Amino acid sequence: MADEVQTDYSKKPFWLVLFIIVSQIIFLASLVSPESVRESMIDEVQYMRGVYGDSATLSIYDSAQTMSDKVLHESGFVKKTKTILLPEEYRRTRQVEDIKNFNTGFWVVVERVIDGVMVNIEFALLRVYAVKPWLLMAVLVLVASTITGFLHREVKKHGFEYSSPLRHGIARRIIYLLPIIGYLLVVTPIAMPPHVYPIVLAVCGLCVAFMVSNTIKRV
Repeated sequence: MADEVQTDYSKKPFWLVLFIIVSQIIFLASLVSPESVRESMIDEVQYMRGVYGDSATLSIYDSAQTMSDKVLHESGFVKKTKTILLPEEYRRTRQVEDIKNFNTGFWVVVERVIDGVMVNIEFALLRVYAVKPWLLMAVLVLVASTITGFLHREVKKHGFEYSSPLRHGIARRIIYLLPIIGYLLVVTPIAMPPHVYPIVLAVCGLCVAFMVSNTIKRV
């Protein structure tokens, strides 16, 4: 019975697999529509204003834009990418003579995909900088969760309460999945309210406490 439970929880949850697939489809679709990504960025900035306030939001936005300008434009990354992927004729005249295979329409789509990638990078940087206001809270929550879990475990050592391998296993697996969830939160080009960050942090803290408190007691 215990082996069956472990086997069931070793599988990725269906909702996570579905979320990964849907988010990547949205990401790929956004590559040919950089305008929709910019609209999502504007919506997310508005969400941030409602939570962080105008001053903090402006600081986050300026920091993200400064970094994106440095990484994408000042470094020449955008220019080099277009130089490599787009033919010189198209870059110079915005059209090509080939009308059958790699015609002008094809290279227009390629350029839109390049622009879409760059806008997605800008959006991802905005998300990274949006985490900054929560860093202190993250440290406090993780430290408090670890201490709480340890103290709970010590109480179990001196009583008749046993650790739960099931809770420990579930918490450990969720913690293992957090990097994937974090990646999806950064790259998914859909406007999300900042409340997502403390929710994820709360889940992480709860899992840390469960994992530490239910670590198997050693004699």
